[in-house]
Amino acid sequence: MKTKKNALYVLFALILTGLISCNHGFDDCTNTIYIKNNSAKSIYAVSTLKKDFFNFNPTNENYKDDFMIEPGETIKVKIGIKLQCWEQTLEQTGGYVYIYVYDAEYLENPDVRWEDAQKNHIKLYTLNVNDLRDMKWEVKYP
Repeated sequence: MKTKKNALYVLFALILTGLISCNHGFDDCTNTIYIKNNSAKSIYAVSTLKKDFFNFNPTNENYKDDFMIEPGETIKVKIGIKLQCWEQTLEQTGGYVYIYVYDAEYLENPDVRWEDAQKNHIKLYTLNVNDLRDMKWEVKYP
């Protein structure tokens, strides 16, 4: 009976330790940044952890729903790594998330190539954890 009780205590201690360490030592652990379009036009918001690094075209039909924001709408940008948070990710990758905002009409113009459009954003946010906390994890454009 005592062995079962001790095993239960050990199991409880392991579970508690696992729950406490899930945020890897961060007091807060936020896994979502919200981007809200307060403008009258549709936009694309593309986030990256490395400045000017884009490995896809956000207007591609496979990605469009994740990056296009209609006026008055909000999208969520989540960390794709399980049990990781923005605080931890930004600490490990240089400290900043870069959010590029593009005019949807411009990007969707068939004569505009994504390779050429990348540098023609209408707004660039360079944000660290403190900036995001101050914004309550919601980036509002404009």
